[in-house]
Amino acid sequence: MQYNFCPKCGHPLEQVTIDNVQRDVCPQGDYTHWNDCTISAGGVLLKDDRALLVRRTQNPGKGNWINPGGFVEQTDHLDEAVTREFAEELGIQVRANQVVMVGDQPRENAHNVYVTFQVEYLSGKIRLNSENDAYGFYSLAEMDTMQVPDFTKEVVKATLSSQVKLQRNPLDELLLSGYRFFNR
Repeated sequence: MQYNFCPKCGHPLEQVTIDNVQRDVCPQGDYTHWNDCTISAGGVLLKDDRALLVRRTQNPGKGNWINPGGFVEQTDHLDEAVTREFAEELGIQVRANQVVMVGDQPRENAHNVYVTFQVEYLSGKIRLNSENDAYGFYSLAEMDTMQVPDFTKEVVKATLSSQVKLQRNPLDELLLSGYRFFNR
């Protein structure tokens, strides 16, 4: 996101070099724009070693088969974002059980961090929204014959090979209020 004015006081921002990086800074000292990051969360739902994929009708990735997911809203916890995306895109309720992969994609305009959960089906009948026009459960071999991004194949492989046991984390008591670990 490009700012021309300080979001706190409205003063025009100036370019200043901080640690060898050009930053937009308020000369009044109220604001420094450090970076633009987006966080996305997705889930892999397995059925008999086949992963649920949806075919995108919109960019980014129009025509690609991917695991359900999307951007994390400002007030979402990561696991809540995944369950919300499944409900919005497919009309089903899932539980986000464990993180199976974290990836990132640095770009010129934003740095995207993507967190993938193994999810468990709870209830509902699949119905598509306008973001997707088809769905199905596919094996890795079938994905090789489809328009499936490498990242999607990697998260499915990670989910299939995940042997992490879910257990209570003894560090939970040390967490700051509002933070979560995802191994429960």
